[in-house]
Amino acid sequence: MDWEALKLSLLLGALTVAILLPLALIGGRWLAITRSRGRVLIEAVLTLPLVLPPTVIGFYLLVGMGPASPVGEAWTALFGDALVFSSGDVGFEGWSGAKKALDRRIADLGTPLPTWGLHDLRRTFSTMAHERGLAEPHIIEAVLAHEGAQSGVAGVYNRAAYREQKRAALNAWAGMVVEVTEKPILYQ
Repeated sequence: MDWEALKLSLLLGALTVAILLPLALIGGRWLAITRSRGRVLIEAVLTLPLVLPPTVIGFYLLVGMGPASPVGEAWTALFGDALVFSSGDVGFEGWSGAKKALDRRIADLGTPLPTWGLHDLRRTFSTMAHERGLAEPHIIEAVLAHEGAQSGVAGVYNRAAYREQKRAALNAWAGMVVEVTEKPILYQ
């Protein structure tokens, strides 16, 4: 068991309760007794986590705690490190724009590709990693964040993160990509 991860989770949970419990009690009391018109807006904001998908809430949390946000700047000033990972001011959020730019660059080369989506990159990685034996199948599924071998009963008992195995698989993939891309491209 990863004791450091457990310790961090318990510390984070305790800190979250210590911060949110007083706020929740004060806020709940205020909502119970107030007749303010702003009450409806506050109730709506507090209800958002119940009605929005977790990915939407997660995105807003990443933006709100990113290095460019007031919370992220304060955290970085206090601890010298970003609160959440990012590439720039917020987590990378330009996937569709980057894909369109890549499509234009490929078309400009005169060798257009058939229609493809970003998910095709994941499929290509999975297929090539399995075909080339870059890692065991359950490690490849873990790299792709698929439940795979850790679902059902096996998931109850197997809590492995496979960090080293995933790192090795991704390094092998990077080596394969470098090998392919460093070969000269012959245009006809």
